[in-house]
Amino acid sequence: MVDGKSMSEAEPQIERLAADQVRAIARLARLACTDLEIERLRTDLAAILKYIDRLEGVDVSGVTDTMHPDRQEAQSFRNDVPGLHLPREEALAAAPRADAGAFAVQKVMETSP
Repeated sequence: MVDGKSMSEAEPQIERLAADQVRAIARLARLACTDLEIERLRTDLAAILKYIDRLEGVDVSGVTDTMHPDRQEAQSFRNDVPGLHLPREEALAAAPRADAGAFAVQKVMETSP
């Protein structure tokens, strides 16, 4: 019970995403999904959104910050000292593609002509 309501009454009602929306998200993530996987993702994403909505309703006004970028103690960095490293040839041997002594990766952003 929350505020005199059952959990199902107190939880926000999140509408499931449309299949086309899930396909668009999958495309952005470069995932190829079957229709069955899209349906399962619709359910999973709805549950995630519902949980996030519940978290937004939690009163955290009395909770102290545990880390904040402005706090001095959060600025504890180690010295940047070179150490042991994997030899280039060994690292590149595990790469799907290498070119001119570097990892060769597929272009992910298009440039304007």
